[in-house]
Amino acid sequence: MAGRGRNLSSGMAIEEQNVEDRLIYDRIFSHFKKHKVEISCAIRKTFPFLEHLRDHELITKKMFADFEESCRNLVPVKRVVYNVLNELEKNFNLKVLKILFSNINMKEYPALIPVRESFRSGAELSSQGLQSNSRFVPLMNIMKEKPFFNSENKQQAQARTNHNQASEIIERKTAIPRPVRTRRSRRGRKRGPRIPKDESMNFQLPELPVTCGDIKGTLYKEKFKQGTAVKCIKSETGRWLTLRQFKIKGGYNESSDWKQCIRCGGFPLKHLIEKGYLPKPPRGRKK
Repeated sequence: MAGRGRNLSSGMAIEEQNVEDRLIYDRIFSHFKKHKVEISCAIRKTFPFLEHLRDHELITKKMFADFEESCRNLVPVKRVVYNVLNELEKNFNLKVLKILFSNINMKEYPALIPVRESFRSGAELSSQGLQSNSRFVPLMNIMKEKPFFNSENKQQAQARTNHNQASEIIERKTAIPRPVRTRRSRRGRKRGPRIPKDESMNFQLPELPVTCGDIKGTLYKEKFKQGTAVKCIKSETGRWLTLRQFKIKGGYNESSDWKQCIRCGGFPLKHLIEKGYLPKPPRGRKK
């Protein structure tokens, strides 16, 4: 009887620990989902973020190639990173946080520091009352790694942040432009997923549906041919926008080419202009 009682007590303790661990996991997982946008905005370039995930087998080689291809197709980095986080969410575990907040990533993406701080605070709150044998104790070790969140190292962390930001600016200014690949150099290269194209689209219509990133609108040809400064696109919300304003709303920067960013039926506007479906608009307003 005494042995049976000890076994019953031990079983109940294990069950309680499993329930406690599950509650903590759910809280951490929920915190991760709520902060995907902040994480995406903190990561300004794909290297070493994507390579680190691939090397630790958190994403497959095919997924790595597809994400890289998206960047080459002018998809904003923060949108690519958000899609990566969506994939990590499907098989979320502590290793995801360990790699995400690794020393390598923290040095390259100092904007991740406040995000990691929020995870640390949440982990400390969730771990109150944990037994020492909890499988979530390693998470606390991850969150407390020096030098980023130790109060005695705040000055070093700030100095590191300033240095990394200055290095990033210099890197952008001195970067060698990517050479333009010819059609011949592209042969034999395996391409990633493409934006689907609607071959049945009637481009002769005076009003054409257009997209840019996640936003949609309607392009009016009569206004389009008056010039690039004319508000020729009516958004889903009813607001009139210029080509430049529409591409920025879609997540593209000032230097992006609206002819490539804005699409109709999956085809870039550059294609429609070359085929004669759209006139080449003059710069500024037509006099």
